[in-house]
Amino acid sequence: MLPPGGREQAGFRIVIVGPDNGDPYIAHGLAIEALARHVHLNLPREACYPYA
Repeated sequence: MLPPGGREQAGFRIVIVGPDNGDPYIAHGLAIEALARHVHLNLPREACYPYA
């Protein structure tokens, strides 16, 4: 879930999870980094994956 308007907003937490709420960074870390560059947002695992 990315923030509305594509900008970081106070009170909105970016969440990235895989199937069954699994950790997508293990298999898709490079793709997530590419997405972050594309949308101009920081998407670090420690902030975006709530079950770490």
